Amino acid sequence: MFRATKIRLYPTAAQQDLIARQLGCVRFVWNKALDLKKTAWEERRESLSIHTLITMLPVGWAIGHPA
Repeated sequence: MFRATKIRLYPTAAQQDLIARQLGCVRFVWNKALDLKKTAWEERRESLSIHTLITMLPVGWAIGHPA
């Protein structure tokens, strides 16, 4: 038997801003990685692994600062 618990969060305005910025950054990186995968497949019929994509990211992205 599975159980679920619903929790409602009430973030402050500063927390809402931080969440919005974090999600925007995640969306940007996801879309960039998806574009790289699609381009590699369409041009070279090459499938890029997650490890390859991680090595392609600029170092600054990993710590939350644009390169």
